[in-house]
Amino acid sequence: GVGTGAGACEKAAQQIGALYAVLLPPAKKRKARRWLTNDQKMFVCGIAGCARAYGSASSLCAHKRAHHPGWKEERKNKQQEAAAAGASGGSGAANDDDKDDEGGDEEEEDEEE
Repeated sequence: GVGTGAGACEKAAQQIGALYAVLLPPAKKRKARRWLTNDQKMFVCGIAGCARAYGSASSLCAHKRAHHPGWKEERKNKQQEAAAAGASGGSGAANDDDKDDEGGDEEEEDEEE
């Protein structure tokens, strides 16, 4: 009958599964996930009111790539606008947050003048 064929298939599948369980090495245990407290999360997103915070710059960057498409282009536009405002006599204070992300940009202001 029809029922006996299906039962034989299931039994064969169980036997194959048992064979693989014997042949394959046991799965490696993962390290426990490191949970950070809020005061350990120094890298805050802040794009369009986003309040997500992370313990590393790379995690923040991965968040921005996944949840804020086009954030790099927006940042470049803000930097160009701030540079144009600085050249026309503006204070350029709006760009301070972006400079902290890259580091080592303090000398650029003196070289441009």
